Amino acid sequence: MSQSSNGGGDGPALPPSLKAFASSPTGFILGLILTPLLNGVEEVVEKILWAINYVFFGHSRSSTLGDLGLVDVPVVIATTLIDAGSAIGEPVLSVIGSGVQLLIDFFNWTGPAGLLGAAIVFAIVVVAYSTYLRTAIEIALDFIPGGGAFIN
Repeated sequence: MSQSSNGGGDGPALPPSLKAFASSPTGFILGLILTPLLNGVEEVVEKILWAINYVFFGHSRSSTLGDLGLVDVPVVIATTLIDAGSAIGEPVLSVIGSGVQLLIDFFNWTGPAGLLGAAIVFAIVVVAYSTYLRTAIEIALDFIPGGGAFIN
């Protein structure tokens, strides 16, 4: 009997895929079938996670430009409300401020009694401003069903 050229008496060397099949045919066949299926599942899960991320965070997370997500809604609402408050509040405060400045100048002109007058005007302005603020809060709470109970 002659020996094979690979040094062993087993016969010719087998490729690794045939050795894997020979050692476990069931595992080899399941591996051939399940590997592409699991790769497909991985892609599906990745696309689902991308879609969830897109819904919550939008197209770009760095700014609110582009597609907005659910996370950006409070930021946009707050920015809009702050801009609206600034547009309404700045003229009101400038009118009140100029009126108060005129009264302070008048009371400075009147002399020592002007200090008492300035204190009275300051108290009236604080009461008027707090009343205005309370009315604005009541109007805002009227938009919420049952919101009037919050102020009382």
